[in-house]
Amino acid sequence: MKLTIENTDKLTRVNDLETRVWRGRTEAGVPVTLYVVRIQVEDGKHQEFERELIEQPPRHVEYDPSIPLRLII
Repeated sequence: MKLTIENTDKLTRVNDLETRVWRGRTEAGVPVTLYVVRIQVEDGKHQEFERELIEQPPRHVEYDPSIPLRLII
């Protein structure tokens, strides 16, 4: 499976960790929401990644109780 994702300016807490919310779609067009705690940039391309990542200041941190914790990796 392949996903196309984009960062958002939204942060939330999942399992007591602050996570950034990303939104995207699968190749088949299924909409998905990701809760990202960490990203590891490989091959020493940190500067390139940071240029591509359009960092937006978070508006607020919230917990979304509608997300079952069993679905969160």
